[in-house]
Amino acid sequence: MQTDDEGAARQAAARDWKARLSRSDAGPDDLDAFSAWREDPDNGRAWEALHAGAAAAERYVVRAQSGRFKVVDIWTGQTAVIAMTPQDGLSEDDARHTAGLLNRRAAGGDRAILQ
Repeated sequence: MQTDDEGAARQAAARDWKARLSRSDAGPDDLDAFSAWREDPDNGRAWEALHAGAAAAERYVVRAQSGRFKVVDIWTGQTAVIAMTPQDGLSEDDARHTAGLLNRRAAGGDRAILQ
């Protein structure tokens, strides 16, 4: 059982991860570190609690990728996949449009993990 201080520290870490993953310069190392952090069940619960009240519109974000862009599902840390096609190597406009469509879908209650 975690103490109140431990719970508060995990909640603060979850907020830090959200901010870190929302930056446009977040990269694969950040996603790997986040995945490792989230493997701890208490950290995973803190992450889920943070998002329980968050707007669904923040689920998909655009990340720069070698002059192109990709759409990342911040729930999984993975590139979104639509019709078996990873949403990477896109123009910035296409990536933002795709993220917007996926976020509207998520805001409508769709909690599916696209793969």
